[in-house]
Amino acid sequence: MAKPLVYYPCEQKPGIGGPGGYLANLRAGLEAIGRLDVAHFVGDEAVKAPETRRTKARWILDRALATLALLPGPRRRLMARAKARRQVDRMASLLDALDFGSVICHDLVDVLAIDAYLRLRGRKVPIGLMSHCPELPSDELYAIQLAKRGLRAAQQTRAQARMLEQTVFARADFYVFPSKEAMEPYGALGALMKGKPVHFMASGCERLETGLSKETARAKFGVKTPLAVAYIGRHNTIKGYDLMQGAAREILARRDDVTFLVAGKPSPLFPPLGHPRWVELGWVKTAEVLRAADVFCLPNRQTYYDLVLLEALSCGSVVLASATGGNKSVFTETDGALSLYDGEASLAPALGALLDLPEADREARRKRAQAAWEAHYTPSAFAKRFVRLAAALDQATQESERSIP
Repeated sequence: MAKPLVYYPCEQKPGIGGPGGYLANLRAGLEAIGRLDVAHFVGDEAVKAPETRRTKARWILDRALATLALLPGPRRRLMARAKARRQVDRMASLLDALDFGSVICHDLVDVLAIDAYLRLRGRKVPIGLMSHCPELPSDELYAIQLAKRGLRAAQQTRAQARMLEQTVFARADFYVFPSKEAMEPYGALGALMKGKPVHFMASGCERLETGLSKETARAKFGVKTPLAVAYIGRHNTIKGYDLMQGAAREILARRDDVTFLVAGKPSPLFPPLGHPRWVELGWVKTAEVLRAADVFCLPNRQTYYDLVLLEALSCGSVVLASATGGNKSVFTETDGALSLYDGEASLAPALGALLDLPEADREARRKRAQAAWEAHYTPSAFAKRFVRLAAALDQATQESERSIP
């Protein structure tokens, strides 16, 4: 069997978002089932250059500029090409030692870097892409730069990143998505993917655990009301932070038994609600926030396949999520172990209904959520799906080789 190469030369560890946490959970699962040999994994040991220590947004942009040579002026273009070549040179000695039949990249620029390496070596190996963004990568970078550097820089970044994503999606030979519904944010790139193989593989995660009791966690976060709702994630429109604020404003105005616990980095574009029972926590341990809450709310406008949703199920949380993207997939895969709402106007009523449930009913939902995680989303279950994907990629490669005259 020709093993796939899983390529993401960045930090990989449990508890972080994006590809880094995804791959850490996958490797933990493969280790648990004794199948780490099913693929070659290249992580942050591959690249030790200074740019890997920059912020993710700046790093992606720098590498995109280098790879596509988009910087203005002949001198800068030469510097960009030289930088891109150094990236290829750094990984060449590592990749030369590996025998792989396909590559799965988890970052747009990595597709181009691997393509450059294969061209350099005269090899023909199918390159796959798994994006992890809940929106088009160019739109995600736009939002990051808008908060950090303003409108002009954000617009420039999006224009450059749009060229990048179109180039990469056109270059990729196949795609991996966690579910069909997770493809919803990528409709604008559908023509570039048409006619190419798409593999679906749901992910998984380690169980989130905390030594805190519910009472201790609530005391830690200053909860003095009988009920609490948790929001965990970035403070932006795609994650529905503003929708969460709108629903909270409505609920807080008519009842005094609820506190909203809001975890995640604040954004200058979205000031806090300014209510004593709207508590901004910053980045804190997810398990502790979920332990303190009676309901976890995931109000995304668009959804890929949110890690925090799987983590919430692993904790046995009562979950309310928007009927978007991967949320719908998880709902179907678990036979309704979470509650979905459809449309902004439905959020506050749906949240109120869960808060009004008898505690015995919420406890039954917690048990159902945890059972769903144990049945579908443990690292071992994730790893078994990956083993099947690796076999499918190997079979496709062999069939392609046999078809060459």
